[in-house]
Amino acid sequence: MSASEQPIPAKPRLSWRGVSMLMVSDIVGTSVLTFPAVAAELGYALTVLLIVGLFPVTVYVSVLMARTHVRVRGIDSLGSAARRIFGPRYAGGTFVVVYGYTLLGNASYLLVLGTSLQGVFYDARLCLAAASGLGALLLAPLVVGLRRLGDSVALCFFNLLLVLLCVGVAFGELAARGRPPCVETHAVAQGLDFTAVFGGATNLVYAYAGQWMYFEMMTEMEAPADFPKAFLVSGPIMVSLYLLVACLGYYYLGGTPAGSLVESVPAGPAYRAAQGLLLLHVTIVYMVKSVVLARSAHGRLAPAAADARDARGYARHAALSLAMLLFSYGVTNAVPFFEPLLGLIGGLLSGPINFLLPVALYLGALCRDLGATARESDEAAEASLLRLARLGRAASTRLPLGERIGLALIVAFVLGTMVVGTYSTVTSLAARWRELGGPFACHPLVLVNNSDPCGG
Repeated sequence: MSASEQPIPAKPRLSWRGVSMLMVSDIVGTSVLTFPAVAAELGYALTVLLIVGLFPVTVYVSVLMARTHVRVRGIDSLGSAARRIFGPRYAGGTFVVVYGYTLLGNASYLLVLGTSLQGVFYDARLCLAAASGLGALLLAPLVVGLRRLGDSVALCFFNLLLVLLCVGVAFGELAARGRPPCVETHAVAQGLDFTAVFGGATNLVYAYAGQWMYFEMMTEMEAPADFPKAFLVSGPIMVSLYLLVACLGYYYLGGTPAGSLVESVPAGPAYRAAQGLLLLHVTIVYMVKSVVLARSAHGRLAPAAADARDARGYARHAALSLAMLLFSYGVTNAVPFFEPLLGLIGGLLSGPINFLLPVALYLGALCRDLGATARESDEAAEASLLRLARLGRAASTRLPLGERIGLALIVAFVLGTMVVGTYSTVTSLAARWRELGGPFACHPLVLVNNSDPCGG
């Protein structure tokens, strides 16, 4: 048998321990840098309550997804789950929403890349449009030339280390400076209202929003039903890191931190180092996510040619990658503030995609057992949203009372972040536009806490 005829060895399957490490390295990212600002908005008590309280919600939703994966064969993504459970009518929309959400996440990475370039070269006083444009030029050859990623576990670990180093440098500098005497912190933030609670919660929801890729992870596992066990390792790491950054950042910065932890570091060598680490981190994240998005779009537009290594295949890949980069540049300069941008993504899309959709899919899987799914009758295949809601209600009656109450609370909370939280974020964004300049204004870097943080 020739070398070309040798069978390709099967790819090793992941254990739940391996998935736990992949989960931490992929989910923990730039959103954690906004947590001091969230704590300033909410105070210690609510911040701790939400960070700790959202973790069991995340675990429970992952349990529902694992149950769905066992009940319905052939699921490898949220889109394929929607196709097999609700029918083709809803699959296309699910793919568009999920990958649109990922594309908006890439826009937030380009925003961070632009502000990091401003930070590394803060003496030059670059405008954000120019800095993010330079970032796009830096990314363009990477996303155009790279069409396939190998196993990315090592790369994800390296990227996680970059975030941890960035956080370490920031806190090291803040600790060396000491806590300014004018800083005040509160168990419950002064003037806190209902809208501020849900506004702050949108960023925390985004930080726990990894469910959009959990079906892909399960597909790579030896025993997909063991997926929830991954939280035994990843959970304590994520919760501890989130609490540390939020509470320690609030302790040093008080009620008026900059948009992110790094932006609150005094200008100097440590500031440049932290911004440089962040720049490298978001460059890698954007590149990885862009390759995934471009391959998915290429596969849907031209399935037979998605892997073609000819001029036309490379041209399609380049066009898609550059179009997504141009879209990210537009979003970056339309919403040029990191915390509100994450809040909008978290409020409008993170909650529905990562919490409500998995719940709906699980109820739909239960409907299959009732013999009323899109794949089992033409009538159900053309079902309206109202009919699907009735089927979901019928399926939910098969759950224990405790689970039904838990599902109701999850739905209520996510709807609150969608409506009230998004309203609060939009209000905050409008205020920043009025104060600092609107879309596509210069938005030079604002250095804070340089020599006298108390303004004396």
